[in-house]
Amino acid sequence: MGVGELFWGLPLTYGQVSLAMLVFCLASALQGVAGYGSVVISGPFLVLIEPRFIPGPVLLCGIVITSLVLLRDGLQVELSRVVQLSLSRAVGSVIGVLLLMQLSPDGAAAALAVIMLGGVGAGIAGVKVRPTVKGLAITGFMSGIAGTVAGLAGAVTALLVQDEQGIKLRGSMAAYLLPGAAVSVILIALVGRLGEVELKLFVLLLPSVCIGYGISSRYRHTLDRFISKPMVLSLASFAALTVLGKFLLKV
Repeated sequence: MGVGELFWGLPLTYGQVSLAMLVFCLASALQGVAGYGSVVISGPFLVLIEPRFIPGPVLLCGIVITSLVLLRDGLQVELSRVVQLSLSRAVGSVIGVLLLMQLSPDGAAAALAVIMLGGVGAGIAGVKVRPTVKGLAITGFMSGIAGTVAGLAGAVTALLVQDEQGIKLRGSMAAYLLPGAAVSVILIALVGRLGEVELKLFVLLLPSVCIGYGISSRYRHTLDRFISKPMVLSLASFAALTVLGKFLLKV
């Protein structure tokens, strides 16, 4: 008997549900330590289990884990930067929705992935995105598009805080990502991509979010020394390469 026969008619087996919950538990634990990564890590696996996990359910779960991290680690956040980034991300999110409506989602995501890899290359070369008014505007705009189209908002935003570590990195990322994620969810709902099935999938993953957050809270101080610029750039590269690989496999 599949889970779909027991829980709201979802077309998932026990094995699929267990795997999805395990994947998102680990991804949530990573975000609780590194400041982002739940969508980056879980997305490629969840979309193979059930495509409707992306983008709505994982974005909603991302809002939950990000809120928890912000409450725990957000004491050092500069509010003015959050406002600037959020306003420009809102504009980018609207553009992202228009791209989803007019273009192939995979094609648009692949183009963004190439841009992301360019940003990572710049970071490796020592080019930094400074939190100036211009830097925040560009980063927010690009993260809005990337987050709505491909779930890459965290990977883009991370380039802005690549030199921060520990509690400041987690707090900054949570504050930067939360308002924009809420806007993306609203826009996705308005275009019909967040219905009953997506909400049920979100509820299915919610226990994994809580367990992953608990794990990160227990071990975050131990793991802080491993959270560095190379790790942030590696996560961003993984996200971009995953999206690009998915596109190339379909060509």
